[in-house]
Parts: sequence; structure tokens; C-alpha cells
Amino acid sequence: MSVPLNCATAESLALARDPILAEQALEVDKAREKLRDVEMQAILPTFQVTTGMGPAPGLRNDPDTTSLHAFSSGTNGGPAPGTSGYLGTSVYQVQQEYDFSEWGPFFGVEAEVVQPLNIARFRAGKQASERQIDVSSADFQKQRLDVSEQAQTLYYQRLFALTMRGVLDSAQRNLDDAQKKLSKQLDEGTEGVSQTDLLQIKAGRFTLDQGMNEAVLGVARTDLGLRFLLAWSDSGEIPLADSILTMRPEVVPSLDSLKFFTLRDHPDLKRLQNGLAARQELLKVAQGELGPDIFLFGSFTYTKAWTSNRQSEESNNPFEVDPLNQITGLAGLGIKLQLNFWERYQDYRKARLDLRQLQRTEVYAARGLLIQVEDAYAQMLKSRADIDEAQNSMRAAEAWLKGVAMKYDLDPSTSKDLIAPYKQSITAQRDYYQAVLDYNIAVAHLFKAVGWTLPDYFHSLTGSKAGG
Repeated sequence: MSVPLNCATAESLALARDPILAEQALEVDKAREKLRDVEMQAILPTFQVTTGMGPAPGLRNDPDTTSLHAFSSGTNGGPAPGTSGYLGTSVYQVQQEYDFSEWGPFFGVEAEVVQPLNIARFRAGKQASERQIDVSSADFQKQRLDVSEQAQTLYYQRLFALTMRGVLDSAQRNLDDAQKKLSKQLDEGTEGVSQTDLLQIKAGRFTLDQGMNEAVLGVARTDLGLRFLLAWSDSGEIPLADSILTMRPEVVPSLDSLKFFTLRDHPDLKRLQNGLAARQELLKVAQGELGPDIFLFGSFTYTKAWTSNRQSEESNNPFEVDPLNQITGLAGLGIKLQLNFWERYQDYRKARLDLRQLQRTEVYAARGLLIQVEDAYAQMLKSRADIDEAQNSMRAAEAWLKGVAMKYDLDPSTSKDLIAPYKQSITAQRDYYQAVLDYNIAVAHLFKAVGWTLPDYFHSLTGSKAGG
């Protein structure tokens, strides 16, 4: 991307591209899928149809002569009731056996349907799942706040490193010029200039060179951090819209306004509120599970085998059933009683305790967040005051250096007097830009404590102005 980045665009890219944040966004999708599971399980959770086909053997009727019964005549001289035939003066029973000499096709289908009728329990479970989506969304928003603060911090740290590198680079060039002039004066034998003056300048460069090394390291490290956060290619340069570190332009609202926005917008409070609602619904579910499960049910079975000798003779036994050929069905209202009552009651007690624990958390959660906002606001005010003090010190150091430099131009023998004001000037500039960096990061931390990303901040201010 060739468009230079300011703090707002860098944060927007981080929120859109951060790989860890993209992974955490799937937790919200998982919560939505759980809601779909609850909805899908409410309609015919048991709906099974099984079918099969294949070959089946035939049947033959064989008399059972192993146990014979005495013949007793009825009123009409026929066999006794409940018998199947005669064998001499004895009665025999007929049995059906498979005839594996005859085969034919077989087909069967079975269906089973169950529809629960615990509507109140379903509604409570659905509402709990919907609240859980809001809880996951609040968790995701909290993680967005972390990424937002990290992006702003890295952006201003990079600007600080680039600014200090420029300041120290300019100071090095000025000191190099002074060192060259002093070496030239030594070669020309200028009166009042000694080798000791040159050695003092070289010995005083350590602080300057050390600061430059730290600035170069800071540029490299912030570059790596931004590349990961923004998913930036390793080959592309990250262009910045700002060239020097300055105080961020956002106007910080008053502490009372920030407290109001915290109670309205902070994701921790939203997560707690939705978590309480979800726990209340889950308590209803656990309470409903103490009672019986009421449901409608139905089943149907049809099987048929086709062979030439099946059912070739009619049987007089009303309890005789063909082991393969049948058609049955049933439907009705069912009630399932859970006899392990104490186990379910223990689940109910646990859900009730979880709800009470979350209610206790609600008592101090808002107060704790407001204290964090007050602390972040105090740190921001302190950083703002440090900028004013550091700016006054930097101006004094610049005036001191300017006076010594003018004196050096008139009297080159005073070159050694440049070392102290140079050090103080660099130190004062570093302290000033460090104070600006601390302020910019303190504002980012304050926005996070309120529950704002930068778009949330602009939206809240726009909304409050429109409402006013």
C-alpha cells in the first residue's frame, strides 16, 4: 500500500488484519453455530428411517410330534380347542421353519419419530444461547481494545524512534563539523587550540553514539511489530504520514464524561450483563430438567419377503407370527421420568451458585472499571504536564547551545565548551519527545480503559455533540 499511514489508519488496518484477532473472531461464529444447534434439535431430534433389501428363505409347516396330547372330542367330534390337527388319536402342533430350498426377494423399512414438547425449556435454552453470542461478541470487542492500544503504541514508538534518529543524526553531523574544524586548526597551529580539546570532543561522543544505536534499534523493532500487526509484507516499506513525533490531536473529554461513556460502552460490563442473563436462562433450563420429559412419538415397520411357499397354508394359531412379513405402527404421547433426581438437582444447585457468583461480581465490576479510568486519566494529566516542563527545558538547552556556538565562532579555542551544551541539548530533546510519547500512549491507554477504539471515540463524540 502506497498511501501513508496515520495513527487512525494504522489502527484500522490492525483491527482488520491482525492474525490473532482474526482467529478470535471465530469464537463468535462458534457461538452462533451453537444457537443453530439448539434450534435444529428442537424440531424432530429423533427422525430415523432405516431400509434394507436382500434374499430371504421360504417357510414350511412341520408337525411337532415330540409332545403328543390325548385326544379329547368336542361337541362336534372335532379336535380340542387350541389344537392344530390330528395324528391318529393324538393332537399335534404345527411349527413354521425356514425352507432354504426356496429363496425370494426381501424388502423392509422402519421409521421412528420423536418430537419433544418441553417448550419452556427450549425457549430458555435458546435465549441462553443468544446471550452467549453477546458474551462472545463482548469478549471479541475486549480483544479489539488490546489490538487498538498495541497499534497506537507501536505507531507512536516508531515515530519516536524515527524522530530521535533524525535529531541524533543532525547532532552527529554538527559534532563532526566541529571535530573537523578543530583538527584543521590543530594542523594550522592555531593559538589556543590543543590536542586535549580534540580528545575531549571524541570522548564525549559516546552518549551521542549510544543514543543513535538505541534509535536505530527502536526503528527496527517497531518495524517488525507493525509488520506483524498489520500483516504487512516483508519486502514493502511502511510509509507514515507523520515525519516527526507530535502530540496527538484528539481532544480528551472530561473525567465525568469518560465515566459515563465507560458505563455505557465498556465490553466488560456488556459481557457481565449478558452473562448474567445467560446464567438466568440456564438456571431455568436446569430447573426444567428436574421435571419429566414430555414428547410425541411414532414408529412404523413394514417388511415383506416374496417366495413361492411362504404362507402357503393358513394357520389356526392366532399367536403365530411370520418372522419376516409384518406391518406395524404406533403413535402416542410419552412421558420420560428421570429417576436420578438428586444428580439433576445437584446440576440445578451448581447453576444457581454460578448465577449468584456472577451477581456478586456485578456489585464491584463497574466501580473497578471507573477506578481504572480515573487512574488512566491521572496518568494522562501527568504526561501532559511533563510535556510543558520538558519543552521549557529544551528551549533553555537550545539557548545555551546557541550561545556557546556563537562564542565558538568568535573564539575557536572554546571548542571544548561545546560538549556540555550538546549533551544537554540532546538530553532535553530526548526528554521532550519521550514526554510526548508517554502522553500519546497514555491517551491510548485511557481510551482502552473507557472501552474505545479510535472509531468508537469519534463515534461517541459525534453522538454526544449531536445529542447536545
